[in-house]
Amino acid sequence: AWIAWTNRIEHGPDGSVVAILSVGTDITARMRADEALRASEVRYRTTLDSILEACQLVGFDWRYLHLNDAAVTQNRRPREEMLGRTVMECWPGVEQTLVFTLLERALHGRIAQHRELEFTFPDGTTGWFDVRTHPVPEGVFLLSVDITENKRAERALRDLNEQLERRVAERTAELHDALARAESADRLKSAFLATMSHELRTPLNSIIGFTSIVAQGLAGPLNAEQARQLGMVRGSARHLLDLINDVLDISKIEAGQLDLHITDFDLAESIQQAVQSVTPMAVQKDLPISVQVPAGLGPVRSDRRRVEQVVLNLLSNAIKFTARGQVTVTAALEGDTDPRLAIRVADTGIGIDAAGLAQLFLPFRQLDSGLARQHEGTGLGLAICHRLAGLLGGDIHAESEPGVGSTFTLRLPYSERGTA
Repeated sequence: AWIAWTNRIEHGPDGSVVAILSVGTDITARMRADEALRASEVRYRTTLDSILEACQLVGFDWRYLHLNDAAVTQNRRPREEMLGRTVMECWPGVEQTLVFTLLERALHGRIAQHRELEFTFPDGTTGWFDVRTHPVPEGVFLLSVDITENKRAERALRDLNEQLERRVAERTAELHDALARAESADRLKSAFLATMSHELRTPLNSIIGFTSIVAQGLAGPLNAEQARQLGMVRGSARHLLDLINDVLDISKIEAGQLDLHITDFDLAESIQQAVQSVTPMAVQKDLPISVQVPAGLGPVRSDRRRVEQVVLNLLSNAIKFTARGQVTVTAALEGDTDPRLAIRVADTGIGIDAAGLAQLFLPFRQLDSGLARQHEGTGLGLAICHRLAGLLGGDIHAESEPGVGSTFTLRLPYSERGTA
């Protein structure tokens, strides 16, 4: 225990000590509190010195009261040169900088501030910092992170994006030139584009891949605006890749270079896989998808990938042009002597008039419906479906009524037990 003693000496008439009065006070609690306060201050200082962010404490007289190790590194000068000196003494001309404005608002206005800013050091070098200033009883607490490398990476990324955009524009221009020439030499165009798949897809896949890596923060943290712009780049690249894939598919078909891989497969499973692929689109529009496939249908013999491609395209169109209602997928056998497998995709969307039905399966054609023009598209999807159906030995047919909906039917050959 800690005791504080107060003594008073009592003297007699002759000046001799006749008594000593002592009063003791138990100050154990106060001493422990003082000790805890000192320990807390040590921990506080140790914590500030150990964190990676630069921490600086500036008093109301603009003098530096504390700098941790990270702050010493950022300031590029010894701690001893700054402690006890004013900000203006340490950084001549600092009054004209944004960091001084932030400090002044925190000191005098007692307003916390947060900005990214560029600071020029006395030797002429510059650095970018994420700076936060907070009013505290001692004055102002300044927390800063050196983001110079991030800014350089951001600038490099911006330059790379501009480069990529130029390359995409160049490739797109080449593609449009090829399509223009195709009007007078259709099969020559198709043969040419069919051999260009690697040359056209590789740069775009690289754009999508590297943009995804950066967007995930693997190359460093991104702010919200950077992430948004990367999303725009990635979305544009994916849209352009879809366009190129469609053009290449129809070109391969026209050039006779599309290979089919005929196997036995489970149709119900393939339809379900296509439905799962478009489910996120349907959920966004609150559209239910109904699937009706008879259990005893048995295996189907055809090119599974191409059948799924047609069904997926029909489902995507049905969801795209349906604002309310539902989308239904059915499969059934038609005919007795020469059975055909009929796969139907029906919607309750905007529908198609007679003039639209007449040109529905022509390449590079899109309906002029106001709702249809709100959606991106290549105008090739149904043309590819029509030609794939023909390659698979079947056909595709559309029935529609404006304002009521549309039904697309894919008919394919069917052999019992999936045998040829």
